[in-house]
Amino acid sequence: MAKKIKRGFGKIVKTLLKVLGLSSILVACGGSDDKEEEQIYYPEYGMPANIFVLEGTVTGENAAPVKGIKVGIKNPHYSEYDPDPSHYYTVTESTDENGKYKLEWKSYTEEEKLVELILEDVDGAENGSYSDKTVKVQFTEAHRTGVTQNDYYEDVNYKMQNNNISLESSESLK
Repeated sequence: MAKKIKRGFGKIVKTLLKVLGLSSILVACGGSDDKEEEQIYYPEYGMPANIFVLEGTVTGENAAPVKGIKVGIKNPHYSEYDPDPSHYYTVTESTDENGKYKLEWKSYTEEEKLVELILEDVDGAENGSYSDKTVKVQFTEAHRTGVTQNDYYEDVNYKMQNNNISLESSESLK
């Protein structure tokens, strides 16, 4: 019972500090003992970001483009304890009629240059049935396209084009 009261009081204090813009105090004091919140980063105003763009084409068997495939970047800070499944992805997009996709997102940490690209067939048999696929994508300095200068900081821009992925038909796996 005392543990629940302490945790509840801690959440109230954290919420008040966040509202007052003092989230940096939380980090400086060791963060939180709550497993869900330990993995969430709260960028401060003026913090530089890495801006990523990933473009490509999804094809099926015979190199035909596949429309309607959900392409997403897995959120590296997602916790299985998170009750909201929408937090699983950093960004998602569906392929167009030519099988093309373009994902754009910001990251505030260096370790997010290695991302998991997740492809899911969400339309069923409408455009053919395909097996889901996960692909690791590594951004390097070769993908760096420049720097965006802001008033107080610089954002680093990365772009990867022609990240083409082939999916297998789920019928061929049976």
